[in-house]
Amino acid sequence: MILKKIKVPHFFLISILFSLLVLSIERLVNINYDYHPDALTYLNNPIEDLIAGIYKNPLKILGNFYYIWVFFFNVNKIVLIILNIFLYALTNSIMFSLIKEIYRKKGWLYCISVLIIIFDPYRAHLSVHILKDTLIIFSLVLFLFSSSKIISSFGLILGFMLRLGFFVYLPIVLIYLNKKNLIFLTLGILVLFWFFWDVILSGISSGQKIDMAFRDFDRVYNFVEIGYPLGDIMRSLTWPVIRLTGLAVLFHPIYLLFLFQTVALTYLFFANKNYLNYKIIFFIISLVGLAIVTSGYNSYLRWSQPIITALSIWLAALPVDTQNLRSKTQK
Repeated sequence: MILKKIKVPHFFLISILFSLLVLSIERLVNINYDYHPDALTYLNNPIEDLIAGIYKNPLKILGNFYYIWVFFFNVNKIVLIILNIFLYALTNSIMFSLIKEIYRKKGWLYCISVLIIIFDPYRAHLSVHILKDTLIIFSLVLFLFSSSKIISSFGLILGFMLRLGFFVYLPIVLIYLNKKNLIFLTLGILVLFWFFWDVILSGISSGQKIDMAFRDFDRVYNFVEIGYPLGDIMRSLTWPVIRLTGLAVLFHPIYLLFLFQTVALTYLFFANKNYLNYKIIFFIISLVGLAIVTSGYNSYLRWSQPIITALSIWLAALPVDTQNLRSKTQK
């Protein structure tokens, strides 16, 4: 099989070339660095007040680190995109190192599915824009799959520094816990919710206050007109299904790009159905949580991409003992 002959450094280089290919195609069709409004926000936001606020209260860096990141690299668009491409390739290399041994026992369809997952065109698209999503995916992969507690902790801290809502991804880490530890952690989460319920409730209710469907093709119904909380409930029931099955294509042809990912995920799901267990629900919980706090499907795509990436690697690696998945990064 071809992937047996590919080493991690080669995979890193291939990932960079693929990202550059996507960048070239996007520029040819006039998709420029300012395609995403968030990119202009990062580039044009006055940083002085934020730095002063962080100096007075260091906790204000939580969720705002990417502004500091942009400022540190002198708001240089080329450098920021190069860094994203580098992190995209590094993340791909980490994921490949986790599952590369599995191909010795799997067929070519499995190989193609994993390649589609790793070389996800949407992730490559995010990597060639001035957005924090590539860095968030990188931090989540480090947090979930690193064998080093120090690196895993770094990924967790970096994740919260980039996105205050990073806690929505945390249920995924439960895949590594046994039932006894799961009970204790659940109790801890309930205590956390008790003390921060006002903040959490405010975040949930804000999902219905703003219609985040900013693009003309963002036509997946968001139930905003229904109001809070029924609209949130309806999104939480429908959007995870749409995200995992690729049904968004029924609303606009542009979502055909996500069908490749859907087909690959579906194949990996059925190829490893004998290894599946209740732990897959933790990924669903995160997808549901994001659907509650996000009212635009395109925004939901970006916010849920870290979950889809982690789910894909977890599914691909299921023939390996999940408890030992982190140790494979040492090989």
